Amino acid sequence: VNEAFLHVTGYHRDEVIGRTVPEIGLWVDPVQRETGLATLRAGSGIRGIEARFRTKRGEEAWAVASAEMVEIEGRRCVVTALTDITDRVRAESALRESERRFAQAFNANPLPMSIVSLRDGRHLAVNEAALRHSGYTREEMLGGTKPELGFWVAEGERDRLLDKLRGGGQARDFEATFRTKTGEHRFLLVNSEVVTYAGEPAVLSVSLDITERKADEAHDHARREHAERTAEALRGTDRA
Repeated sequence: VNEAFLHVTGYHRDEVIGRTVPEIGLWVDPVQRETGLATLRAGSGIRGIEARFRTKRGEEAWAVASAEMVEIEGRRCVVTALTDITDRVRAESALRESERRFAQAFNANPLPMSIVSLRDGRHLAVNEAALRHSGYTREEMLGGTKPELGFWVAEGERDRLLDKLRGGGQARDFEATFRTKTGEHRFLLVNSEVVTYAGEPAVLSVSLDITERKADEAHDHARREHAERTAEALRGTDRA
């Protein structure tokens, strides 16, 4: 064994020399080792298989293994080369777990959420709340842009939102008016962030419908104006 083998496995040289691989307990999956040996005995080499190994501390390590059958001083031997890919495998596993958790949160969020390509504005993902809110099906939305679907009531609002995203990478509490599939206008408070999705720059947006709140505000404003006009009229009558 070479120094790299000792470094990765955590063993000292005198702990492995003279002992068999099963005695050390190196393979996590002994069946994979037996399959590899059968391949070598059949006269074929092994190229780039991924295998799990157990270190001295009992931790699992991943490696890409290649092996050849050779003859040394009249004895048939196996020369094995391992490339440690443990960090890469762990990073990929962590990424998959992160993506799984994001997908769960994205789909379960009660607020409408969408992910669109920053390059061409096409929908890459939408959650169930976005479908319910807009009235569109997933098939109708995915691959289409908001302008194609007629979402934007005022194109100027879309341009201002894009300017914020391209300038600072995010937009916070942006008020916009959207049109549903049935033609109804809804007021939304939009928060958007530039992210990387499926390997490309994209915009993740979450929206809060504030249509009723805007209606209440408009009603309160009209009521205050009416009260002020009434009070002014009464003051005019008193002066008269």
